[in-house]
Amino acid sequence: MKKQIFIFVLAFLPFVLNAQQFNNAGFESWSSGQVQSWNSLGYMGFNLCDISQSTDANSGEYAVKIAPKMLPSSIAGLIGMSSFPVPGFLTNATVDMTGFIELLAGQGDISNIQMDQIINLLRNGLSISDRPLSIQGAYKYVKPQSETEEICLLQALLVSNQNGERTFVGLGTASDIVSSETADGEFAQFNMPITYLSETPADELIFIVCLLADNSQTSDFAYLVLDDIQIQYASGMEEPSLDKDITLYPNPTDNEFRINCEDGSDIVVYNCLGQVEKEINNYISLTPLSIEKPGIYFVKINNAVVKKLVIK
Repeated sequence: MKKQIFIFVLAFLPFVLNAQQFNNAGFESWSSGQVQSWNSLGYMGFNLCDISQSTDANSGEYAVKIAPKMLPSSIAGLIGMSSFPVPGFLTNATVDMTGFIELLAGQGDISNIQMDQIINLLRNGLSISDRPLSIQGAYKYVKPQSETEEICLLQALLVSNQNGERTFVGLGTASDIVSSETADGEFAQFNMPITYLSETPADELIFIVCLLADNSQTSDFAYLVLDDIQIQYASGMEEPSLDKDITLYPNPTDNEFRINCEDGSDIVVYNCLGQVEKEINNYISLTPLSIEKPGIYFVKINNAVVKKLVIK
């Protein structure tokens, strides 16, 4: 089921500058039941997931509630699939639903879908000229009564638009929200540092909220209330940098790779959902490592330098 719905997806505190911020970041502006300046998943005039106004706000009068919803059987038949829980999905970008459906229908194993394919289906995010360091906000996660498994993903994609091409150059992920229900129904804070994978300047920021459910036998899903989203920038502080002396090779690779780094380094390999795939303490430089499943991964060395790894 996670493979079927995966396509709908994909450290320090700086001083805040008066730089670019999301429109309607506090979710106060609504029109005809729709949250302004934000988009979700829709098809033929139907809202495929649950995006609704909540008066349970961290500040102000309103917040946004995000939850999965079962895909109506009539729409499932039109796109040639069985009914399944559509993820609760919210983004500041426009969503190419036709492209999503075509890619979903034509992909044998959608876990192989590349990040560059995803960013071509999400466009017109926030135009940026500064270099964001992190995204912060308030959230409340409420578990369902039924026995079901969820993945709650908050993700920022940094995109460069140069020479007519869209290139994925940075990533921020907060994927541990479901690890503990927010205590006593209170709001909690998340902080999502941005990791840069290229020196190419980003000029677009796409923010994604995705709440996945893995139980097609219930309509009792978890939900997330989100409020007060802020982008953090630096002022006179050190910015994240890439260490050109650290290399991965071969890259791309069929499965085995090596890291040229200092002996004794701590290595963590993440998948595109921000989940840990492999963790090695006191790694010895050039020791062979392997990952079997194809896809894009991010290798963090000593909690500082991050390199992109492609498994073919």
